[in-house]
Amino acid sequence: MRRRLSVINRVLAGVMTVTLLGGLAGCSHAGAATSHRSGHNGEVLSRTMLTNAAIRASERLYRLYYWCGGQRVEAYLTVPTKVGRFPLLVALHGGSAWHAPHSGFGETAADAASSFTSRYVTLYPEYQGYMGSTGSVRGLHTDAMDTVCAIRAAEVTGRIQAHAVYLLGYSLGGGVALTVAGQLPEAVRAVVAVSPWVGMQEELPWLKHHAHPGTIFGHELQGLTDTYGVFPSRAQLAAQSPDLAVLKAPVLLLQGTADTHVPYQVVEEFYRRMKTLGKVVRLIIFPGGHHGLHGPRSSGPAHDAIFRWLLHYGLPRAH
Repeated sequence: MRRRLSVINRVLAGVMTVTLLGGLAGCSHAGAATSHRSGHNGEVLSRTMLTNAAIRASERLYRLYYWCGGQRVEAYLTVPTKVGRFPLLVALHGGSAWHAPHSGFGETAADAASSFTSRYVTLYPEYQGYMGSTGSVRGLHTDAMDTVCAIRAAEVTGRIQAHAVYLLGYSLGGGVALTVAGQLPEAVRAVVAVSPWVGMQEELPWLKHHAHPGTIFGHELQGLTDTYGVFPSRAQLAAQSPDLAVLKAPVLLLQGTADTHVPYQVVEEFYRRMKTLGKVVRLIIFPGGHHGLHGPRSSGPAHDAIFRWLLHYGLPRAH
């Protein structure tokens, strides 16, 4: 569930992939707001502009810290300098669907800097317990809460167009995207979920029947049962799963059949349940495709499908 988003930067450069590699060398900080502590979810604690030779004059890159669920959470935000309000694209990385220690996995300033566009604002939330955020890793429910808080913090800039949020998530980030779309049904216009962990209601039964010790699926089952118990309550299952009943945005699901992190059978069943509920959804299966669809036979077609879906529902071309 922690695979890097190798497709996101090409998509975001084309519509923009996030490689999650390296840092932004030679960053300088300018205009940092004074940090303070508050209990208000989504309140901006600091916003620091980062400068680098790779950043064009028409672009601004910020490291954002905001308050959510009692933690100081990090995000990166790219904003065009031209006057106006813009659609918001939220790029969501993967992670652990169970409780885990603080992790150095996540986005970097370099990832955000590599994907600038003057056509929309882009937000890269870290979630609690990742990178510069405080706290520990808490799973889907908390990651979704942190993402909603991040969107609220980004709106404080006054540069976000109303009802124009687009969500692009990989692995656990796909589940985060689906969950946030249900929590913000009037704001989200479209969702793309690549190799998505679609929630414990769908995943746990499959893992119990098919996961073997010593495999990645076995590790995932162990993480889930250690955190939530062998027989989680209905409330726990619901909290760690997207609520399809309230989801309105059109959804594109992309999944490979050779994925050893997310079973393609679970994504297929999730797709069928969405169709039964009358949701606007499309599933593209990539025979032999691995987690994140990084291979040469899947990355290009996946990129093109993401590109077309987001543009079809109104996200401007990047350039």
